[in-house]
Amino acid sequence: MICGEPTCDGHTSAAHIWRGPEEANLSGAHLEDAILRGTHLEKASLIGVFLERAFLGGAYLEGAVLTEANLEKAYLSGAHLETANLLGADLTDTFGLTWEQIQTARRDNKTRFPGYLRPSVAVEPEAR
Repeated sequence: MICGEPTCDGHTSAAHIWRGPEEANLSGAHLEDAILRGTHLEKASLIGVFLERAFLGGAYLEGAVLTEANLEKAYLSGAHLETANLLGADLTDTFGLTWEQIQTARRDNKTRFPGYLRPSVAVEPEAR
């Protein structure tokens, strides 16, 4: 189902392709301050999405592609990030994120974590 319309600058709106709640293509969308509590975004394409200060408590993001996504100061308590792609993602100053949530996520040396997780990340630095 097509949900978005082209904007005046020629880009497509945030939810331009929606294949049900999973597998949404929201790449590059500006979702700052969005309330996405419990949202099902499994396998969604969220490449370069702007989720600063977003509320993602309990969101289902298993297998989502969050490459170079900006999640700075986002609330992630209870978010399901198993097998998510976090390569180059900015998780600086996020709230409620635990090592268990990101243990099976793909990450690299460009992935930025909040200060309270840095010691755990240093123990296991390789990308998964």
